[in-house]
Amino acid sequence: KIFRSYLKFQPTTYEMVTFFSKKKSVLFDSIVQDFKKVKGDYLRIEDVEGLVNDAHQFLLKLLKVEDLNLLDFTSIMDLSQQLKNRFDEELKIVCEFFSEKKQVNIPSEILSCTCELLQYLDRIPQVIRCLQTYHLCANDIDNLTNFAFGLKDPKNHKIKDSFQLVSKIKNDLGNLGASQLDYFLAASEVELVVDFLAKQRDFENQQNVIAGQLQGFPFAMDLLNNVLDVYKLLSPIIESLKTPKL
Repeated sequence: KIFRSYLKFQPTTYEMVTFFSKKKSVLFDSIVQDFKKVKGDYLRIEDVEGLVNDAHQFLLKLLKVEDLNLLDFTSIMDLSQQLKNRFDEELKIVCEFFSEKKQVNIPSEILSCTCELLQYLDRIPQVIRCLQTYHLCANDIDNLTNFAFGLKDPKNHKIKDSFQLVSKIKNDLGNLGASQLDYFLAASEVELVVDFLAKQRDFENQQNVIAGQLQGFPFAMDLLNNVLDVYKLLSPIIESLKTPKL
């Protein structure tokens, strides 16, 4: 109490610092540090209160879905990249604080869904590139291109629309998760390997014959098994290339 009286901080400042310090919130600390960079290294007491107030307003903006568009939300993604797997946990901490304060309704599901949407948008170009590389799914390329173009100006899209947008993109992508789209990036970078394997006739039976000939040669067997693993991984693309186009 003596410390609090001496510094003459507002009650909200103490409440926020105490709450987020006890929770060891990396998100709150990162936001304060970002605002601190703007003000410089040497801070007065009133500057500290200003930093906490800025963080308070930033978190409120984050949680007011009706006022937040995708462009606003992209600034949060930089923090989420720093937080990695802690992001959802950090959101729960923020939600807990503001629920206790009864200032906002907490839309944590929408926030998580928006993160997922931005992950999809980040990976869609690599899906398009892969499909173009192997001349696959022309209609899907058009649909994905139109979807990404429609979100080119994120200021025009509220994050409360994320559920609808994620549902649409999942439907267009066969219900694949955002992280699973990294497959298309890897596949587009091994075009020569795919072309070679697509030209092999009855590859799996060939593999059985070769395996019999390589008994006693562990290095060669490991290499053959690795090739088989790659074949299985790329088989959806390989088989589509083998299928005659009508």
